[in-house]
Amino acid sequence: MAVAPGLWAYLTLGHLAAPVSRRSKARRGSVPDTALAPTKWSGEPDTERPTGTVIWIHAAPGSRLPALIQLIERVVAEGVRTALLTTSSVDQVQAPLPEGIIHVQRPVDTPRAVARFLKHWRPDVAVFSGSEIWPACITGCNGAGIPLLMFDAHFPRQNRTRWRWAPWTAQALLTKFDKILTGSHADAQTLRDLGGSRDRIEVPCFIEDGTAALPCNEGERDALAQALAVRPVWLAARVCFDELPALAAAHRQASRLSHRLLLILVPNMISRAVEFQAFFNDGTFTTGLRSAGDEPEEETQIYIADTEGEMGLWYRLAPITFVGNTLSHPGGGHDPYEPAALGSAVVHGPNIGPHEAVFSRMNAVGAARRVSTAGALGGAVSELLSPDKAAEMAHRAWQISSEGAEVSDRAIELIDAALGDRTPG
Repeated sequence: MAVAPGLWAYLTLGHLAAPVSRRSKARRGSVPDTALAPTKWSGEPDTERPTGTVIWIHAAPGSRLPALIQLIERVVAEGVRTALLTTSSVDQVQAPLPEGIIHVQRPVDTPRAVARFLKHWRPDVAVFSGSEIWPACITGCNGAGIPLLMFDAHFPRQNRTRWRWAPWTAQALLTKFDKILTGSHADAQTLRDLGGSRDRIEVPCFIEDGTAALPCNEGERDALAQALAVRPVWLAARVCFDELPALAAAHRQASRLSHRLLLILVPNMISRAVEFQAFFNDGTFTTGLRSAGDEPEEETQIYIADTEGEMGLWYRLAPITFVGNTLSHPGGGHDPYEPAALGSAVVHGPNIGPHEAVFSRMNAVGAARRVSTAGALGGAVSELLSPDKAAEMAHRAWQISSEGAEVSDRAIELIDAALGDRTPG
């Protein structure tokens, strides 16, 4: 089969440019020494390949790692299996990984580096998760007879634009996948537009994890719940300083309808809590600072919760959560399932960065609400102070999580089918 011209050019340049690029980056200091170590750059590992089946799973930036790791745990539990988890940067994985998962950095996408990587690890199946399509990795696996799968395929606007200039290249890569799962009909249409085989694309939903409910001190929760029983409450979680004007305006607006409304505000940087309080101490609001021993008294309008490890407490007390760091630039937000798992309705701004796929899925089914201005935020809070509406949103988020478990079952089924009768190693 003829190779698409764009793909041929990419692979040829990869052969020629890899050594030069590596030396150039080292001279410029644009890549730290550790990133240029053999296992992290050139595909030369320093870890022995385990015996038995090896399943290679690559998680692109923005992949929902907790969900993916839960899926991997189920995969490796079936027989003598090891999961080789690769990411584009080492710090993409922060928490210790369960037994049976080896984490290394993805090799640079050149034919030589990929060939070294595949020769050592000899994966029995390769799974790509997220929004990255690496030509050398994909063609290398295909040439070695390694089955290819793609899960949680998601193409943000910038990724869609990137591939439209070379549709034949995209088609040549996408048709090498045995099956592609995505949770968005828009992403499925993008894949078809780029040349993906219609009969190989499925749209169940995105793989979601059953986010464990964050813990809290039950005695503290009971005491605060009793004290706040007759007051409406909303939470602004891990907010940036730049978002304070919008939060102040939204709180004023919502307070016109609910005069005893309390805003619990958790700064994204606890060390700046005093600055956050100073912003609101302009004669308009009465504030309290938890680290100073203040309690949310009857007259308190904004309570700044600047203590570590209490997010589970605040999510339980507030029926509405604004996910911070989503109105400011560049934004990024944080896991929306944290509040949803504890029955809090989710509101967020437009700058959701790596969590775009999750927020988009929640918005599509009414499990979250997106706002872009202080006025829209105030309106959303005012509306969701109705207990029925907030509870309905939280229930829809729970439903998404349940659907995600079904997708995990389908993903495992596809991995097992791809392995088939292959001889491990």
